[in-house]
Amino acid sequence: MKCQICNKEMRVVNNFHLDMHKISILDYKCMFPNVERYDPDVLDIIGKKSRENNVGKKRPQWIKDIMSKVRKEKIANGEIITPFMTMNKFGENNPAWGKHRSNEQIRELKEHNSKMMADAHERGLNYKYGKFYSNKNDKIFLFRSSYEEKMFDILEELECINNYEYETVRIPYLFEGIERHYIPDFLVEFIDGTKVIMEVGPRTFKLYPSNKTYAKFNAAELFCDKRNWKFSIVSEDSLDRLSNMDNSVNCWNDLKPFCHNVVGNDERDGLKSERISG
Repeated sequence: MKCQICNKEMRVVNNFHLDMHKISILDYKCMFPNVERYDPDVLDIIGKKSRENNVGKKRPQWIKDIMSKVRKEKIANGEIITPFMTMNKFGENNPAWGKHRSNEQIRELKEHNSKMMADAHERGLNYKYGKFYSNKNDKIFLFRSSYEEKMFDILEELECINNYEYETVRIPYLFEGIERHYIPDFLVEFIDGTKVIMEVGPRTFKLYPSNKTYAKFNAAELFCDKRNWKFSIVSEDSLDRLSNMDNSVNCWNDLKPFCHNVVGNDERDGLKSERISG
């Protein structure tokens, strides 16, 4: 029996060990759904102890009455909170009653919800939730589409990529006179120091972008130019080609032909939205 992350031999992959990897037991089960966490001998020992402790046997009614009485007293004293009590925390019973979110908290919440709704609309049937463990970053990321899941695999496999971040960049832009923020998918750093913001999405991102998407991409390109970064769009076609690449690539210039550039100059001339500097 061994941990699937560090290959350490052990009898039980427990929460104390997984704390070293900064993940929970639930995360471990999601990452390795077909792998047992217990050595078969340990399961036999647990089963034997359970039988010795009369686990599964019915309690006498007089014991049930005592346990029920103790539980009711603890509920009355506030020592136990039942699911029914948490479901009915409305109005003044809600801990958040009377508290106000700051403008920054409201803005971040709106951005998060907008991002999720935009993803659901633009990615259609490829809208998908899941968790991905990154060895390069030693952390778990949450993805929201099959495109993003595939991109995580690519970023992990390519040796020319040093590390990457997910949804950590906020780019301001103006659309229809309102200041908004665009949160691209990935910020990728190559071993030569080049940084590239990559937006992963369907082919329509490149072929039929809306005016709002134009505004986002234009703002992203300006944002990257000021920092000497690059901006690129990765469609499903790009993902297929990148998945078939070997590790002979050494830098961003080797990958660039497999990704899409931002909308062309002729298309940008027809854009009727404003943008602000990053």
